[in-house]
Amino acid sequence: MIVHGANFVSANGVVLARVDGQATRTDCPQRDECYVTIPDLGSRRRRVLVTITTSAGTSNALRFHYR
Repeated sequence: MIVHGANFVSANGVVLARVDGQATRTDCPQRDECYVTIPDLGSRRRRVLVTITTSAGTSNALRFHYR
C-alpha cells in the first residue's frame, strides 16, 4: 500500500509503520510517500489501522480497507 502525507523523514533514519499494532516494513523514497508492506493478518482481517512513526512522533491512525 502507498501512504501519502508529509515529512516522512526521520533524524535517526527510521520510518516505522504499524498495521493494527504490528510493525511492518516501509520504503519511503520521498518526503510525502511511503510504501508499506501489509503483513499477513489472517483471512478475516479486512479493515486495519495504519500509523507511521518517525523520530518526530507518530501519525494519527488511518483506516485502511483491503480485499
